[in-house]
Amino acid sequence: MKYSLWFPTHSVEPGSFRSWFPFLCQPAYRLDKERQAIVTRAIRELCLDRGWRLAEIEPREWEVAAVVETAHKPERVVHDFKIAASRALASLDGEGPQRKRFDRRARIRQLSQASAASA
Repeated sequence: MKYSLWFPTHSVEPGSFRSWFPFLCQPAYRLDKERQAIVTRAIRELCLDRGWRLAEIEPREWEVAAVVETAHKPERVVHDFKIAASRALASLDGEGPQRKRFDRRARIRQLSQASAASA
């Protein structure tokens, strides 16, 4: 199956429960050009290792979007993408695993055969 995946970087919404407790908050995580390249490389390597077909990946300043073809559940794919990207970024940041880099949210859309053929 082919899926469109989207997941945002970590941020704290103003007025949210966590925003009331500054000690629970970490600053928003921004992907500059160097970090975008690291995320792209980490996800490409993961796809090669797992045998997933990565049709497209586009990391942006505050989010990552990808199109991947796999027989695995898309929720697992997003989870693995976040882990691979976070591990690769941890070596650059020096902040370790306690730093939140990606939000828990994700948007997953199964692509139809017509849109899969055009992608």
